[in-house]
Amino acid sequence: MTRTADLTFLIGPHFGVEYSLSGLEILKAEEWRIREQWFDGSVALRIGDALLEREGTPLLDFALALRYSVNLLAADGAAVMHVADGPAVRLGVESGAVQAQVGNAGVIGVCDFIDLAHASSVFTRDLIDTIVAKRPEFLLSDAIERVYRESGVRELSRERFLTHTQMMRTRSEMIRNDHA
Repeated sequence: MTRTADLTFLIGPHFGVEYSLSGLEILKAEEWRIREQWFDGSVALRIGDALLEREGTPLLDFALALRYSVNLLAADGAAVMHVADGPAVRLGVESGAVQAQVGNAGVIGVCDFIDLAHASSVFTRDLIDTIVAKRPEFLLSDAIERVYRESGVRELSRERFLTHTQMMRTRSEMIRNDHA
């Protein structure tokens, strides 16, 4: 029996279609649109022997849903993760071991809680780093900036930290000019 968790993703054909948007359009975009429509791809989440594979998945929404589920597991010992219109992932934790069931499959996967938390954190950090590396202006969005900051990406290098700082200055100027 496999007792680890891992998560992989591939960028989809419509990933970042919004690259043609202006900085002001990014700044004013609604969070649900950013989470659910801007960054699609394929994802594979393995928890022990349980596997969830999805194409055409809103990757940022998936990352945030998984992080939320990990937080609920830590606080309450149980969570149900819903991903777009795919099967629910039922999670429970006892004595540091996570049990997972994808949809109505009879397979129950088991992994250590720390492995699932690690897979979730690394996935979120890698995804948001990929988004911002392709176009730093996406940091003008509150939703993306928050995930960037919370995931620790800006702490990975001086260049990333300076990119974040510059985009926050630009954001402040854009807001000030928009209200003038």
